[in-house]
Amino acid sequence: AGRRLMMTLNLSLSLVMTPLFRPHLLALSIRLEQAGMTPVFEITEREDIRAFPQAAVFRQLAAGGLRFAVDDFGTGHAGPASTVADRMIARTVSLARCQGARVIAEGIETPAQAARLRDAGGDYLQGWHCGAPMPFGLFHFRLTQKSQPAFG
Repeated sequence: AGRRLMMTLNLSLSLVMTPLFRPHLLALSIRLEQAGMTPVFEITEREDIRAFPQAAVFRQLAAGGLRFAVDDFGTGHAGPASTVADRMIARTVSLARCQGARVIAEGIETPAQAARLRDAGGDYLQGWHCGAPMPFGLFHFRLTQKSQPAFG
């Protein structure tokens, strides 16, 4: 009670840029909110983000209440994976703040990695540090139990 489940959904950039898809995206967001979830749409990096200069589309959708994140930052076109280090994390967090975005880090496996992300200003984390894949029944049980936040 009182906690909302964050549901992340991966979308390609070209799909978000398709005008006929946007009403469906808004409707999905509303339905998830009504179901008690906080939807976050992760934009996959399989396409070069610079090839789509329509940042105004994201501003318009965000003004309508949608939340976005870049999925797998550093593994595709947004930046080289070999430079993922504390300096890059700090710059990414700073860039996200300038754009009014939140930072979701994937692949967090240890308390030390979670601490580094927290110290850098990250908002959310995904990975084995939070828990292993599990059957839905166990997930539901754990979700309804009192727990400590990963950052807190």
